Amino acid sequence: MNARVTGILERDTYVIEKIIFESRLGLAVTANLYLPKGRKFPLPAVVGTCGHSDNGKANPLYQSFAQGLARFGYPGVLKSFDLPDCCKALAGKNLYQTEPRNAMAGKAF
Repeated sequence: MNARVTGILERDTYVIEKIIFESRLGLAVTANLYLPKGRKFPLPAVVGTCGHSDNGKANPLYQSFAQGLARFGYPGVLKSFDLPDCCKALAGKNLYQTEPRNAMAGKAF
């Protein structure tokens, strides 16, 4: 719902479209859409969801995955899922490096 492109990055064999959409009313999801150049659409696409990393979809592993798909001619989508208000509660904290692995167990955000 309410999808829009917020920026476009040109690369040698593909284009990255920065998009934002609502997965439900009022809940924004950001994604990067990697579109191969020179292909006739429609095409099958692969959706990759980003896991636990400090820099989300900017993580080199996720970037390599989506870039590889686009270079082979397939659209790829990298999505970051944020729980409502989770980022506000964790602002300035890096629980993965400063606290034990189970630091979030039992905590409400």
